[in-house]
Amino acid sequence: MSSSLFAGFPSTSDLREALLLLANADGPGFLSDIDATVADVVGAWIPILTELLPAPKGLDWRAHHAEIGSFQAMPHLVGNAEAQAFMARMMLNEPPHFHTMPLIEGAETLSALVNKGLLSLAGYCTVRSTPTICATRGWLESRSFPSRPIIHHPDVGNEPASYAKGNLWKAQMIAALWPYAIGIIEDSTSVIMALPADYPGTVIHLGAYKPCRSDIRVIPCATWRDVAKLVSSGNHLS
Repeated sequence: MSSSLFAGFPSTSDLREALLLLANADGPGFLSDIDATVADVVGAWIPILTELLPAPKGLDWRAHHAEIGSFQAMPHLVGNAEAQAFMARMMLNEPPHFHTMPLIEGAETLSALVNKGLLSLAGYCTVRSTPTICATRGWLESRSFPSRPIIHHPDVGNEPASYAKGNLWKAQMIAALWPYAIGIIEDSTSVIMALPADYPGTVIHLGAYKPCRSDIRVIPCATWRDVAKLVSSGNHLS
């Protein structure tokens, strides 16, 4: 799949536009999530949250996020209106850390697999919304990720989508993009659980040690090294 076809990381939140973009590619491929899959959003947010928001003494933010799946859904923040409003503003506006967000360990593997022709990458699918896409595009480009379409959450006025609604939207989009997108590399168990039972694609579940579902094809890969082994063997396509 030629990167020149998608120069500048074209973006859309519209299903028909996304289908047209993927239909014009060289062939079907996998989607990749962004946050906590290639971009270490957890590492970027922790210093900000620990400084501004209340937390139980000794809380391991990263471990707790891995267990819960979202800062917004953490029990000690769910009922905190100030904390929720702060995190909403961070997603609606273009926070500075979106430009400097570190890589997930081993995330450069994605580019290597694509460049070697081992993985066909159809695009990126994210619950990020329009105001953050310019920074997202710049971040991907500055770290030499393949230029592909960014399929993002639609605008919802002045309010971001809730954690649950965002995951449901994403799962529905992933399913609707079949067969142009034949699977996704995804870290969120919540997104995977929201996929329909008849989803025919393959989910490479990054950060997982065992399948979270048995009715659809979910392949756990604890690290990007495991993703590389899987893709190099060709078993992600079987």
